[in-house]
Amino acid sequence: MKTKLFFSVMFLMLSISVSAQEDFVIEIEEDSLQTKEKIEGDYVNVYRVVEKMPEFPGGIEALRAFITENTNYPKKLNECDIEGTVYVKFVVNKYGKVEQAQIARGVDPLLDAEALRIVKSLPDFIPGTQGGKPVNVWYSVPIRFKLN
Repeated sequence: MKTKLFFSVMFLMLSISVSAQEDFVIEIEEDSLQTKEKIEGDYVNVYRVVEKMPEFPGGIEALRAFITENTNYPKKLNECDIEGTVYVKFVVNKYGKVEQAQIARGVDPLLDAEALRIVKSLPDFIPGTQGGKPVNVWYSVPIRFKLN
């Protein structure tokens, strides 16, 4: 009796582990890597992941430098000691222009507004490409606000 119960429990555990492994299979369809977004009045494909992601002229270090040099901490918040990281997402269109900037995760309305202002002032990127052609791509940047 104990032997039958042991084998039944082992079979059940083996069945569970096999089915659990099947749950971790991830299939990515090309359609899931893009969305339809309204840009300049038209609905167009916007990719989340592409073969070559958009690039800021001079690379990521130049992007960080641009953000640092152009950030103005809102004076109204100096005495409030509000700090944090605002995440801004935007589309780099197939021409390299920044469009549809929006707050993905904010901290405070004034900090969020400053982060949007910075992103909207970014110079043109080198556009992302898919299949060798420039495409619209979602991009995001964290902007850290810290008092000294």
